[in-house]
Parts: sequence; structure tokens; C-alpha cells
Amino acid sequence: MPLIGSVELSADGMSASIRGLVVDYVAGRSLPRFFDTLEQDFTGWNGVRTWESVEHALRIDAQHLGLGHVRLTWTF
Repeated sequence: MPLIGSVELSADGMSASIRGLVVDYVAGRSLPRFFDTLEQDFTGWNGVRTWESVEHALRIDAQHLGLGHVRLTWTF
């Protein structure tokens, strides 16, 4: 069942937020599950892993850069 939520991001000199985000918890596609898989595969993976909200309002791409570093790209 989808859930309505919000996401807030902040870093030095910037912030972004989105409200009314529809998050899908069906079939292991939840946002927490996405981050859990990144943690479980800390030794690395090839390519880019992507999570996207049901209505495509938020997309997160994760790329393993080696030595335990992951680049996250957030697209609103």
C-alpha cells in the first residue's frame, strides 16, 4: 500500500524538500529497503542502482565509487 510522506535534504549552503510524495512499500521497493541493499553490498556493485517514487517525483541513483564510497544523486 502506498504511503504519502516527505523528504528533506540539506548540506552546506543548500536545502531541498518535497512533500506529498507517494512511497510504494510493495514488493521490497520501499526507500528504506533501497538503502538497506546499499549497506548490505558495501563492498561494491557495478553500474547504477535506482529508486523512484510511484509518481516519479523523486529519483535516487546510487553508484559505488570504491573504498566504501557511494555517490547518491537526488533528482526532484
